[in-house]
Amino acid sequence: MKEQRCRREKLYNTWTDMKRRAKNQDTYVCDKWKSSYQSFKEWAGMNGYTEGQVSLVRKDKSKGFEPTNCKFIEKYTHGKKHGAYNSKLYSVWQSLHQKCNNPNSPLYSSFGGSGIKVCKEWNEFANFYSWAELNGYKEGLLIDRKDLRGDYAPTNCVFTTKKEHSATRNSPILKRGEENPAFKHGKYNTRLHNIWDTMKQRCFNPKQKDYKNYGCRGIKVCDEWLDFINFYKWAMNNGYNEELTIERNDYNGNYEPKNCIWVTVQQQARNKRQNHFVTINRETKTIAEWSEISGIPPKTLRYRIVNNWDEKDLFSPVDRSLKRKKK
Repeated sequence: MKEQRCRREKLYNTWTDMKRRAKNQDTYVCDKWKSSYQSFKEWAGMNGYTEGQVSLVRKDKSKGFEPTNCKFIEKYTHGKKHGAYNSKLYSVWQSLHQKCNNPNSPLYSSFGGSGIKVCKEWNEFANFYSWAELNGYKEGLLIDRKDLRGDYAPTNCVFTTKKEHSATRNSPILKRGEENPAFKHGKYNTRLHNIWDTMKQRCFNPKQKDYKNYGCRGIKVCDEWLDFINFYKWAMNNGYNEELTIERNDYNGNYEPKNCIWVTVQQQARNKRQNHFVTINRETKTIAEWSEISGIPPKTLRYRIVNNWDEKDLFSPVDRSLKRKKK
C-alpha cells in the first residue's frame, strides 16, 4: 500500500525520470538516491520542492545526479529566459528529445530505438536556440538530418520546409554515413531532381503506384545513379532540357547510362510496352504514328487492322458523306 501511495506522487515521477535522464545522458545517479525513493524525497522536501511548479536540474553538467549537484528551479525557466518557451522552435527541440529519448513516444522505434540520439550539447535548449539563430531558422521550418542514419547534432542538421522534410525521410537507398543528396547540390526542387527521385521510387519503393511495373519486374537504378550528382552530369552531357523525359531503350533493362536516352513526352507515349505496333510495307510504327503519316484517324486505322483489311486499302480516304444506317 505504501508503495502504491508513492507511485501516485508527482515527486515519484520526478525520481523515475531522473534515472531515465541519467541513462540517456551517459551520467549517473548517486547510490543513495538510486536505491531509495524515500532518501530522494527527504532531500527534495528540504530543498524547495513544490509539486507541479519546479524541475530538477544539475548545477554542473559534468557531474551526475547527487545532493550536492542538484537543485529545483521554477518549471520551464530554461525556456522562459530566452523568451522562447511555447514557441515553434521550443516545440521542435522538445520533439527531438521525445522521439530519441522517450520509449513511450510513437516515433521512438524509428529514432531512439534505432540508435539515433540527440547530441549532449543540445540537451540544453539554450545551445540549440543559439545554433538555430545562427543557421537561418524561421518559424514554420523543420529540422532535418543530412545523414539520415546519423544523430541530431550541429554538423548533421539543417532547417527545411515541410515538403523538403517529407522527401528526406529514411530511404532504402541511403546507408549510414551517406549524406542526403538533396543537400549537396541545391537542385532539390528542380524538374530533373524530381525525375531522378521518381525513377528511384518506382524501382525501390513497394508503396509507389508504379512499383509493380518496375521494381517488381526486377528493374533497378544502377549504383552510379544513386548519387544525384552523377545522374545530373550524365543528363547535362546527353541533351537534357525541360521539355524532355527519360526513356529506356530496352524496356526490360535497368536505368543506367547505356540504356537511357532523353525523349519528348509524345515519343515516350508511343514507346510504351502497351502500345500496338503495326508493320506496313516492312516499316514498323505505332498506330498513332501511322495515323499522323496517313491522316487517317487512329480509331479508323485500328478498326481496319483488326478486321484484316488489305495493306493497300488501310490508308484509303474515309468517305464522310456516307451516313450510318439507322437500325
